[in-house]
Amino acid sequence: MSRESILKIKEAEDTALHTVEDAKRRAREMIEQAELEGKALCERTEREATAEYTAMLEQIRERCARLSEKSTAETDVEIAALRREVNLRRKIAEKIIVRGVESKCR
Repeated sequence: MSRESILKIKEAEDTALHTVEDAKRRAREMIEQAELEGKALCERTEREATAEYTAMLEQIRERCARLSEKSTAETDVEIAALRREVNLRRKIAEKIIVRGVESKCR
């Protein structure tokens, strides 16, 4: 082989070596960038999910409070109705007892 051919081969080998090194460097940079972007995406997704679940939890708490208030109000209405019924029946029972006592006293 001629000296010129050897120099061209050596030059091609050097170019190939630089190309490989450059490709490896760019691959490392791309991996680092992808890792950074992935980490940022995970953090953003976590923040968004936390905010969303916090809002959902607050809605659930508000709904529970409304249902509890409604249930308490309905229970209060039922208690008042039962008290009226008890008082009415007690008055009727008192009248029946008084009549029974009166009839025995005569």
